[in-house]
Amino acid sequence: MNRALLQSHKPVQVTVSMPKHLPLIDLKPGQTARVTAFGEIPASQLAALQAYGVLPGRSLVVLQQNPLTIVRVEWTELAFEAGVARQVIVEPIR
Repeated sequence: MNRALLQSHKPVQVTVSMPKHLPLIDLKPGQTARVTAFGEIPASQLAALQAYGVLPGRSLVVLQQNPLTIVRVEWTELAFEAGVARQVIVEPIR
């Protein structure tokens, strides 16, 4: 091993970034995210989500992922089947 070579290297800072937008189903319990878009959701389901406050720009907190995705939006807790959670697109906040 070349000791001079090892000493000549400067420390490298590694930054791990989260994907900008991902499906709600990919978040872990405890994560907070902002709703950014919806995938292919039937109009009736989309209207129900929006009526409960799941709107673009609104923040939510993931409480659970199994067996259902459970989130809190403001003061309301909602449960999503996996198919719906895959179609709610979010941006992780923390």
